[in-house]
Amino acid sequence: MSIDWERIDIKELAAIISFYLNKNNIEVVLVRGACVSLYSNNQYLSDGIYLVTDTPVRKIIPVLEKLGFISTGGRLFQNPKCKF
Repeated sequence: MSIDWERIDIKELAAIISFYLNKNNIEVVLVRGACVSLYSNNQYLSDGIYLVTDTPVRKIIPVLEKLGFISTGGRLFQNPKCKF
């Protein structure tokens, strides 16, 4: 799968990350601003997605690294090509 990180919208981003985490037995729930963005048809735009899980971060890191995300400390991750 080829992902255009520079043009991805927040809905696609949340779906892709959630899919890959769930595929690796990591259950997540979307919360905060991205949730509002989705339900308001982007009338409110968030600059990131927030996912809640009880999975230890050490299990999340390798999954997100495969998607090009790096840990910026704690449970925060960033893909340098992605605006969110």
